Amino acid sequence: RFYRYYDRLTQKAITQNRSESRRPPYCKIFWKTWPQCLNVFFVFFVTLTIFPAFHADIEQVDKNFIIPEKYFTPVTCYLCFNFFAMMGSLIPNWIKWPGPRFLWMPVVFRILMIPYFMVCNYKPDKRQIPVLIDNDWAYFGMSVVLGLTSGYYSSLAMMYAPGCVETEHAPIAGMMAALFLVLGIVCGVNFTFFVSWMVETKLF
Repeated sequence: RFYRYYDRLTQKAITQNRSESRRPPYCKIFWKTWPQCLNVFFVFFVTLTIFPAFHADIEQVDKNFIIPEKYFTPVTCYLCFNFFAMMGSLIPNWIKWPGPRFLWMPVVFRILMIPYFMVCNYKPDKRQIPVLIDNDWAYFGMSVVLGLTSGYYSSLAMMYAPGCVETEHAPIAGMMAALFLVLGIVCGVNFTFFVSWMVETKLF
């Protein structure tokens, strides 16, 4: 009986070591997490397309606006985005909506922010397309939404990704989401040049 007891312990340890040394099923993990990975990508793609390079070149329209012209860009661009992105990243501690299944809907809808900011007062001296949104409050309000949704939806997607797989595979799922975060940043930063070119070039 003594021998059988320790023999079972040995066999259990061997089985456990084999399972630990087994290569993680990366394809299976990605198949379960790819929706959240794409959510992460699109959130940062849209955000970095607009902020900071494109966002910072949008100028004030109304000289009597509540924010003086000297502080217009620092406040409406840098301070506004960073503050509300921080607030958005805190909200998932209390509210998690929508769920993993439907998060893609508002994330994809955020793509409309790109043409929205394109028709704001961006580089009025160089632009070739008309300014359709010449209200500073409309621009400022969308700046708040940009920062808030960036922090909120990116946090949700990063939280949902590890939850799509088994506990032992959660770290790998998190790393995959982080990879798509970096890809979103890189693609968004480079896409900014194309968006700027579209605004400054007379296509028709």
